Amino acid sequence: MNQAIVRRFEVRAPDAAAVARILKAAQGPEVTVDIDPQDPAAADVLTVRVRGTAKATAGVRNKVPADALVSRDLVDLPSPEAHKRMYPDPRVYARIDPDGTLAGPTPPGLAIVAIVDSGIAKDHPDLEKNLWSDKDTGEHGACCMSDVPTNDITDQAGHGTMLAGTILATAGGTEKVKLMAVKIFDATSEPKADSAARGILWAVDHGAHIVNLSFDLGIGSQALQEAIEYACARDKLVVFAAGNTGSNNDKYPLVPARYADRCRDNTLVVMASDWYDERPTFSNFGTETVDLAAPGVRIISTRARWTKDEKYAVYTGTSAAAAHVSGALALLKARSPGLKPKGLKDRLLQNAQHANDGPRPPRLRCRDGARLRLA
Repeated sequence: MNQAIVRRFEVRAPDAAAVARILKAAQGPEVTVDIDPQDPAAADVLTVRVRGTAKATAGVRNKVPADALVSRDLVDLPSPEAHKRMYPDPRVYARIDPDGTLAGPTPPGLAIVAIVDSGIAKDHPDLEKNLWSDKDTGEHGACCMSDVPTNDITDQAGHGTMLAGTILATAGGTEKVKLMAVKIFDATSEPKADSAARGILWAVDHGAHIVNLSFDLGIGSQALQEAIEYACARDKLVVFAAGNTGSNNDKYPLVPARYADRCRDNTLVVMASDWYDERPTFSNFGTETVDLAAPGVRIISTRARWTKDEKYAVYTGTSAAAAHVSGALALLKARSPGLKPKGLKDRLLQNAQHANDGPRPPRLRCRDGARLRLA
């Protein structure tokens, strides 16, 4: 991910001139720094524009003193046309992986991610090499919309395929991460608690390490709660999207994210962050019940109804944020196959970008203001 990016942010500081000198001194062969106003002696707010590699621009951003307030921290590409349909989207990875963690060696282990959703387009050229296959039947998953599972994982709604692309991109595209399609709804039906419960049980019984739940339900069920507890009891890690109603999950938790409290060591609830690294208005939040944030606004990913010239689409929501976290966990599991769910979760959260890491305001309303970071 060495493509040049542009990073723009505002800085409020007691001594703006001193901050300007520090940031200008960080300029080098890989990064340019422009500051407005050019004479910051009497300024209250500096507008900083940095251009260079993701690592170099992040390095400049990290030079801002701890007593300064940073806002409107935007990561973008030099030309809007450059990222129209670029997959993986370099803007995302400039934010969550500026140090190039994804370029590491091939992992020694294997990680299986069950995408309990609308299916997967198994013929998509970016996904086909990473599909999980049942060792007995060769099938890539199951449809659990009825009591008897079938092998129809066709993605009519397109949502599951977009999740699959995001998970794979955040795992660095390694073939050691396998995508298991568990279909619980389609284009003509909404996800239901009982179908979700069947899907989770099927995924656990067929060897998934991580179960991604990027949907919400109006009503839960005892069966769904028990399925999540079953996954936890069998050393699986369950990742939940926090929800897209803009509400506080601490007070009004959605289903299935509300069941994360049944086994906190084995679950993560994820809210969305936007291009300014802040909470978008649609994203649910919760300083007690939401573990961290991840990018969730206009994410470029694989599309189910693809053509040679149109292989990617854009989607927004905590679904995408949860998929980024599932992908990061899958990469971590493949690189450290001995880690159990609690170890995976702890490692991920310990290395997250936190609100108190330098001059970063606590605008993400989750535990510790944490946002996914792959380092």
